[in-house]
Amino acid sequence: MSAKNTDNDTRSAGGSTAAAEQPMVVTSTSYEADVVTVNWEVVNYNGGEGFVIGIITGATRLNNFEVGDPAATGNQVDFTCDPGGVYTVVVEPIIRGRPKDSLSSTPVGIPYP
Repeated sequence: MSAKNTDNDTRSAGGSTAAAEQPMVVTSTSYEADVVTVNWEVVNYNGGEGFVIGIITGATRLNNFEVGDPAATGNQVDFTCDPGGVYTVVVEPIIRGRPKDSLSSTPVGIPYP
């Protein structure tokens, strides 16, 4: 299985003015061998204890993966995408031990080969 990514994809930060207004912007996603890679940029936000990567299908949030490094700008998480499934990711900062939904990135699709 080859990896696909969303670099320069209109669903990522570069293709949307609304996304640029968010405190967190997902800049790329990819999926290969049951690993989701997410890269992000912190735009209008300072502080926090780390980040949460949320994987969503439809209106259901399936998994949250905590990234404990407040300086992180990307991470890989073990997650199996089902063939034919449609998945998106969001990144949220952790403030006072909890994800801060109001500072969440705009959802970005995970490409499935």
